[in-house]
Amino acid sequence: MKRSNLKKLAAAAAVAGAMGVAQLATAGSAFADDGVDLTVMLPQLITVDGNTGTVLHGFDVSYGNNGYGNGSTAHNVKMTLTAQSNVNFGRPTAKEAPGWTVASYSKKQVVLTMAQLGPTKSLGDVAFPAWFSGKSQKVSVSITSTETDTYPQNNTKSGTYTYDIGKPTTKPTPPPTGKPTTKPTGKPTAQPTGSTSSSPAPVPSSNGGKTGPGLAETGADSNTPLIAGGAGALVVLGGGLAYFAARRRRTN
Repeated sequence: MKRSNLKKLAAAAAVAGAMGVAQLATAGSAFADDGVDLTVMLPQLITVDGNTGTVLHGFDVSYGNNGYGNGSTAHNVKMTLTAQSNVNFGRPTAKEAPGWTVASYSKKQVVLTMAQLGPTKSLGDVAFPAWFSGKSQKVSVSITSTETDTYPQNNTKSGTYTYDIGKPTTKPTPPPTGKPTTKPTGKPTAQPTGSTSSSPAPVPSSNGGKTGPGLAETGADSNTPLIAGGAGALVVLGGGLAYFAARRRRTN
C-alpha cells in the first residue's frame, strides 16, 4: 500500500473518533511521512440542556500534529473557532485549554495560539463553553502554523448540529410583590354594642326630659310640684264656697 493512501485512511479514521486514530498510529508509525500535519476535529456527539441550550461538559474540539513521533514541529500554531449560526461561545480557562493562550475572544469567535506543537501520538482537546439556540447550529474551526502543512485538508472543519432548543418547559417562580393577596374590606366583622352592661337604660323623669336626678341643683324633691298643685286647687275651691254662701245670705 502506498504511503499516501495509508495517510488518507488515517485521516478518515480520525473523523470516527480518537480511538481510531490511536490504533492507526501504532500500526502505521513506521510509514509516517516527515513534515507538519496539523489536524483539527469538531465533536461528533455532545450533550445539550434542552431548556437553557448549555452544552454540558463543554464543546470539545480535538487537535494534533499527526507526525506519529517522526514528523516535524509546528510553530506559531493558531486555532480559530467560529460560530456561524445559533451558537455563542464562552472564554475558555487555562484548565479548559491547556497549553493555549486566548489571543482574542468574542461570543462568535475564539482565537487560541500556541508557540509550538511537536509531533503527537494522540489528539488533545479544548473544552469551549458554549450555548446553542434555535433548531440547528453551524460551527467551523481551523488550525494553522507557519510551516507548510503536508495535508492542509485536515486544517479546516465545519459542521451543522440539529439540536432543537425550545422554550423552557418550567416557568420561573415570580418574585414577591410585597402586596397582600386579599384587599381589606374596610368594615369590621362585628359592630360594637356601645355598652358592656346588661342594666336597663334610665327612664326619663318629669324634669324637662332629662335623665337621672334632674333637680339636684335646687335640692327639691320630685313630688313638690304635685303637692303645690293640690294646695292651689283647695284654695280656689274654698273661695268659691265662701262667695256662694255670702250671696245666699243676701237673698234671704
